[in-house]
Amino acid sequence: MNIDIHIEPNTHAIYAIRLVPGKWKEIFSKGNYAVLIAECLNECVYENDMHINGYLITYNSVCLLLSNDIECQQKITLFMKKVKTAVLEVANKHEREKIVLHHLFRQYTITDTALIYLLTGRDFQLPYYDPNVSQLREKLNNEPFCSVVDYSGAKSPVVIEKKEPKIEIIITSTDTINLQNDYFFNTL
Repeated sequence: MNIDIHIEPNTHAIYAIRLVPGKWKEIFSKGNYAVLIAECLNECVYENDMHINGYLITYNSVCLLLSNDIECQQKITLFMKKVKTAVLEVANKHEREKIVLHHLFRQYTITDTALIYLLTGRDFQLPYYDPNVSQLREKLNNEPFCSVVDYSGAKSPVVIEKKEPKIEIIITSTDTINLQNDYFFNTL
C-alpha cells in the first residue's frame, strides 16, 4: 500500500502507537519486562533504522512515537518478531509451560495530546490548571523507561531521535499502516 503524506515545512509527522501486552508478560518481573522491550527497541533502532521520537515502557503498555516512515509497518513487525524470539528464549531457558505467543499485543492509537507532547520534550500548557496533566507530568518524570529522560538532557535505556520543540508534530493515524497481523489481537 502506498501512502502519500504531505508534510509542511517545520513539521514532523509521527505515528503514536500504544501496545498493550498479552498474558505472556506474566513470566517476567516488571524490571525484566521493561529491559526486554528496551533491548528489542534498541535492536530495531540499530539494525532496522527505526526512528523513535518518544516512548514510555510500563508493565501495562508500551507507548511509541515513531517517525512517519513508509516502512513503519515493517519495522514494527520486526520489533514484534524480536520480542517473540526473546520471550521464547526466556520461556525455554526456564522450562516454563508451553507458552502461546500468537498475539503479543493489542494495538491502539495514542490520542492524548499531553502525553505525546511530554514524551517528545515539548511543554504542554493549558490556559487553566488541569490536575490530570500535572499528574501525568509528574509520573513521566519518575519513569525510568521513558523518553522524558532523554529530553531532560540525560540518557534513557532506549535510543531516540530527538526532535526540536519548535517543530510542530502532526499525528498520523496508525490505521494507515495496517498493523493487523499475527502479532496483534483484534481490537475491533
